Amino acid sequence: MKIGFDAKRIFYNQTGLGNYSRSLVQGLVQQYHSSEFHLYTPGVKLFPDFLSHQKNVHRHLPSGLINSKFSSNWRSNNLVPDLIRDEIEVFHGLSNELPKGIETTQIKSIATIHDLIFLHFPKQYPWLDLQIYKRKFASAINRADMVIATSQNTRKDILSFYGCSPEKVNVVYQDCDPVFSLPIDEAKLVQVKSKYGLNQNFILSVGTLENRKNHLRLLQAFEQANLKNMDIVFVGKKADAYPELLKFVEEKKLGSRIHFIHQVSFQDLPVIYKLARAAVYISTYEGFGIPVLEAMRVGTPVLASSTSSIAEVGGKAAYLVDPTDVSAICDGLLELNQNESLRESLLQNMPAHLKQFNSTTLCQQTMLLYESMVKQ
Repeated sequence: MKIGFDAKRIFYNQTGLGNYSRSLVQGLVQQYHSSEFHLYTPGVKLFPDFLSHQKNVHRHLPSGLINSKFSSNWRSNNLVPDLIRDEIEVFHGLSNELPKGIETTQIKSIATIHDLIFLHFPKQYPWLDLQIYKRKFASAINRADMVIATSQNTRKDILSFYGCSPEKVNVVYQDCDPVFSLPIDEAKLVQVKSKYGLNQNFILSVGTLENRKNHLRLLQAFEQANLKNMDIVFVGKKADAYPELLKFVEEKKLGSRIHFIHQVSFQDLPVIYKLARAAVYISTYEGFGIPVLEAMRVGTPVLASSTSSIAEVGGKAAYLVDPTDVSAICDGLLELNQNESLRESLLQNMPAHLKQFNSTTLCQQTMLLYESMVKQ
């Protein structure tokens, strides 16, 4: 089978959609040697060697003066002639969109929809961005032969907002980067702890410092819990919530116990998870919740939201709380820090729970969808 991918995120995004795209494509290439995989990208900014030595992987950039000069337009509007030239049978839009005109060809199309957060929180987006997202997502969902949702919650959103046939939307979870499953030795723990100036006991929160991630309620719960000899480490880029977080820390005189790290080496991140007493991810809404999965892969107990897809990712292997209830978050912090039997129970639940996010299985599920479309 000849399978094409919108590969922009593979070569442009360090995390998020980039991790999803690289993990899926690499897994498919490793398992299905008889298939051809064609990666269409407007350029290569990151990971220039990605699958470059695989004989069944072909990388395509825009050709010709106009397409090369206007590479984004090529990706969105002029890609179909290249797909026809390369005799692509299935094209997978890995990040919420499909090229114009693919529905007029014999090429089967599938689009992965990661979340519909912009429809739940429209005021958090600039007006123009919101209009672009609305048009792009609706177009991909309506024109695709099949849609992948990365969680049951996102599938429910797609059916609710777009009213498409339930048979069209399939759930295929995602895995996190394999680096989170690698063993971590004591020397690495000591080195990373020193590098970032981490204290012996801390709670970890990974995610962009934006209001939806709910960091302020975490700080409020942390102050209420009054945990002795415990810090909070926030790992994430500055965003709209950051000024308010700094103000709260200053007002409550928590400066010595709250640490913001805005840049972390991707190779160091699993080590920081491992060093943490617990990881907290209490975002009010997510399409998946990859930090929950990362923490569990490392083997760190997790306090997570009981809402949206986060509850799916955490399941019985995480301590779930209402993200709008500061008292519940406070209780969760106390439980995960003081209740050793609870911590042990969560750790014991992790291996069985994580099986549904196994990369090999997820790639097999995706290939079955490709094959079912070709047979139609």
